Amino acid sequence: MLRPINAQTQAPLGIFNVDSTWQTAGFEGGYVGYLNDDGYGIQVSLATATIAAQAAGNVIGLVDDSTTGSAYSTLFGSLVQREASASLIGPGTEKGSGKCTIWTQPGLYVTDQITGVTAGTPALLYTTDATGKLNVASNGQAVARYLCTTNSDSKILESLVSPLDTADDLMLIYYYGMAVAIS
Repeated sequence: MLRPINAQTQAPLGIFNVDSTWQTAGFEGGYVGYLNDDGYGIQVSLATATIAAQAAGNVIGLVDDSTTGSAYSTLFGSLVQREASASLIGPGTEKGSGKCTIWTQPGLYVTDQITGVTAGTPALLYTTDATGKLNVASNGQAVARYLCTTNSDSKILESLVSPLDTADDLMLIYYYGMAVAIS
């Protein structure tokens, strides 16, 4: 799950095809992807540490969709019935279309897709080569910084996402975007 809180322009890049290998392996909102040429157009693929090194000139960003459906994805719509609650129509768009959006702007984001953080202890975040998930294990160039988790002493995350979500596993990060000079 990925929610932009204060991205520079509040607009993702997209909608792009997803690399079929990454689509099959599965990804979540908040994983790190990059834009590359697949021979037919541009697609989003898993950003390994080498690719995420911005000095290489790659366009990297946070993926805003989910292939597993464990959190959310952009749904086709909902049906509101008389005297009943709304029901979702169809699967997430990435299942039907194989597409996703990608956020490349620096800014504050909320995600539940980080491993290795300690609540209340800021840490640099790196992409995980196997999945693209953010992790504190040093792996190439840092792409983001973990700031806090819900129910941390700062209480900042609750004020940013409330009333959207108050789950204990949502983490506030600052994504660096393409802010580092390309050499």
